[in-house]
Amino acid sequence: MWRSRTARSCALAGKNREDISMSRSSLLAWSAVLLLVLAWTAAATAADASPEGEAQAILQATGVRGGLVVHLGCGDGRLTAALRAGDAWLVHGLDTDPAAVAKARAAIRGQGVYGPVSVDQFDGTRLPYVDNLVNLVVAEDLGGVPMAEVLRVLAPEGVAYVKSGGAWQKTIKPRPANIDEWPQYLHGADNNAVARDAVVGPPRHLQWVADPSWSRSHMAISTVVSVVTAGGRLFTIEDRATPENPFLPGRFALVARDAFNGLVLWRHELADWEPVTRYIKDIAIQLQRRVVAVGDTVYATPGLAAPVTAFDAATGVVRRTYAGTERTQEFAYDAGVLYLVIGDRMNAAQYNIVKTYAGKGVSLGGSDPKAPFDGTGWRGAYAPETLDKPDAVCAIAAVEAASGKELWRIKNIHAYTACSLAVRGQHAVVQTGQGLVCLNPKTGATRWEVKKSIPSGDGTEANTVVLGDDAVYAQEGKTLCVYALADGSQKWTAPITPCYEKPADLFLAAGAVWTGGVGQPTSYDQKTGRKGDVIQQRMTGPMGHDRCYRNFITDRFYINSKTGGADFVMLDGGKEFPHHWARGTCGMGVLPANGLLYTPPYSCQCSIDCMVNGFNAYAAEPGMASPGQDVPVQRAVRLIKGPAYGEIGNRKSEIGNDSDWPTYRHDGTRGGATAAEVSPRLAPLWKTPFKTVPSAPVVADGKVFV
Repeated sequence: MWRSRTARSCALAGKNREDISMSRSSLLAWSAVLLLVLAWTAAATAADASPEGEAQAILQATGVRGGLVVHLGCGDGRLTAALRAGDAWLVHGLDTDPAAVAKARAAIRGQGVYGPVSVDQFDGTRLPYVDNLVNLVVAEDLGGVPMAEVLRVLAPEGVAYVKSGGAWQKTIKPRPANIDEWPQYLHGADNNAVARDAVVGPPRHLQWVADPSWSRSHMAISTVVSVVTAGGRLFTIEDRATPENPFLPGRFALVARDAFNGLVLWRHELADWEPVTRYIKDIAIQLQRRVVAVGDTVYATPGLAAPVTAFDAATGVVRRTYAGTERTQEFAYDAGVLYLVIGDRMNAAQYNIVKTYAGKGVSLGGSDPKAPFDGTGWRGAYAPETLDKPDAVCAIAAVEAASGKELWRIKNIHAYTACSLAVRGQHAVVQTGQGLVCLNPKTGATRWEVKKSIPSGDGTEANTVVLGDDAVYAQEGKTLCVYALADGSQKWTAPITPCYEKPADLFLAAGAVWTGGVGQPTSYDQKTGRKGDVIQQRMTGPMGHDRCYRNFITDRFYINSKTGGADFVMLDGGKEFPHHWARGTCGMGVLPANGLLYTPPYSCQCSIDCMVNGFNAYAAEPGMASPGQDVPVQRAVRLIKGPAYGEIGNRKSEIGNDSDWPTYRHDGTRGGATAAEVSPRLAPLWKTPFKTVPSAPVVADGKVFV
């Protein structure tokens, strides 16, 4: 069997907040970091003196390919508008002169681009953004804004383009060495899902908020299936269909966002994907291992049976389609090679539930765990529609990413354990129902094999396999078995418990082996298996059970889910920072990377009275050492009195509102009701098209505001 054939939304988040940041300037150690400063002469933009030509020259010189642009001293607004080179750009102009702001706004509105391009007045010294948010700052004159302030708001690898002495200077903010990426499903091809990120921590500030605000259903497939990040970008596979009706077909897409401000850079619609009626707890984990981001390339399968495809990470342009990789169920990337599992996917559900149990006197209602949904008529709709094969057969192949050359392929693999393929250095390990096999990743030749019957569950709760420096750590049902990487000899065993409806936690972090799942986080000595610390998390509610995803870990925190949210529990000492309101999506969870905690929109209905909606990125408070520590906030008066301020004699509105709807849900009580009479016979009176999604409308003084 193992013979190889040798042959790869942001709105301006925190715009009106003070001192909210991912990491303070001191954390980034500017004094120890050499900024890349390059000078261009004024002639660089003189070739075309028009605003469009100048903008094109600026973007070409800076190399920024999308994101948030800030233009200081926006003048008449023409250059500000021209800096928006496409849909991947959001441009914000700033000026201290209210007359200039008004003139720029009028010019931008005249071009029909106000919204994606906007202008505001500022105080001339402090930029109204959180730390690490902006991709490009353009200024012919910084005025009273210190360069340190520009560097504060720039995202890692962001660019400041500032004219000084008649010449443009380009300054690139370096990426801190103490933040990490998350390039693939389990972080790396070795399946050791550990964030080597010293900045990510208990969420105390919002970095950005993006759509979708809501998942489509509690019981159907998650709206966001996969999340990975590399090169300052965040990539997801997500359902962009309307959330109002969960029965409508999905509209899945590969979506690229800026990792530091959440702006959508591009979307690639998928040809097809798992039907949305798949029961949420039966989602195949192999679906989550179909996106890998490495540098300026993102690899994905743009359809259920589509071949692996390489996209330009900045633009979404297809670079290469890999022949012979159709029906890839999962893949990983290591050292320039794609390792693919091709063929049938591991059975991931008690499939076709309604047909299986029909006429057998089995109740699918009430508390029966086999019931996808309580209520007649819903069960059939939510029963899984993609039928997996009980005896799945697949192949494993290695393909050179740069050339598309197939290096080797092993066929006719039975009972492969989903997502168990792990690659590190000179070893690749695969688990099946018949044992564990170690391969040479360059040739596919077998190095050693452990033959034994292994309980592997199904494709939703399959075993976890992790490669270390000299050992294989393999979940085998409820037992953790550790084998020597050199020859497969067994070294030690320990108990292990799966997560709720998902594979077990298994991490190599902070010099130890950590397991968790529905039990308490427990450490073991990597060499001997001797049991170490057991972290007893005290707060375990309001959620009635752990979340249905694998938990996460850094070298400082076990990011548990016993409250229902992202609970940061310190590995050293066990201090806990529970956050039941910071929810990740079902099946997927949260993601610690880039010094931030990403939380895709929540799917579940459990404890929905205490959560934050939307797709969010949270930043920690630097230096926070205990759960009760206060977060310092610098307060300042922000009221700007316009020329008509003193003329307001009675600030209580004289506008009658019996038939108005002046605020969201009508009034401050959020009653959502009005005394106005509305005819039951409705007909269109007028309509206005929108280029973007409008906000909830409000009505006052005969006008509709959105």
